[in-house]
Amino acid sequence: MSTTGVVVATATGTLAAMFATSGVSKLRRPFDSALAMVRFGVLRRIRPAAGRALGAVELLLAVALVAAPEPFVATLAAAGVLAVFTALVAWALAHGRSFECACFGAGERISWITVARNIAFIALAAAVALATAPGGAFVAAGLGDRALGVLVGALVMCAVALVSVLVTLNPFATRIETAGDVDG
Repeated sequence: MSTTGVVVATATGTLAAMFATSGVSKLRRPFDSALAMVRFGVLRRIRPAAGRALGAVELLLAVALVAAPEPFVATLAAAGVLAVFTALVAWALAHGRSFECACFGAGERISWITVARNIAFIALAAAVALATAPGGAFVAAGLGDRALGVLVGALVMCAVALVSVLVTLNPFATRIETAGDVDG
């Protein structure tokens, strides 16, 4: 196992896990995805089939990232999809809009944190694309590197999902009681 192969496989596995998580949530809840598309201004009416189609595209992108012998084209496509979504989120936020994005399921509202997270994923995709560009020195990752990459990617996405849920639920928020609320 080469160090470069492990790093590229881990980055690719993280992107694949992110797109798989997002795609499956859209396939499970296509109405929410279609509603988000209406709110972003991409659709005029709620069409669950569009939510399913987006989920299928994300899932296919996840498979392409893992299955491609050299992930150059798949990472370019991943960066493109993420760039479009990030631009839509930034545009909505700049116009004072806030709504559920259906990124990884119901509950998460768009915020500048969504933009920052996506910029990090875009940078990751760009780094993999640069590392795997045709004519470069990259040697395709072996099966062991890829398996490790997918495993680490899944763990990274579990952490991202956990943080997303914690931000949404805000379980550690403290509520200051007013004098009338205190028992005793």
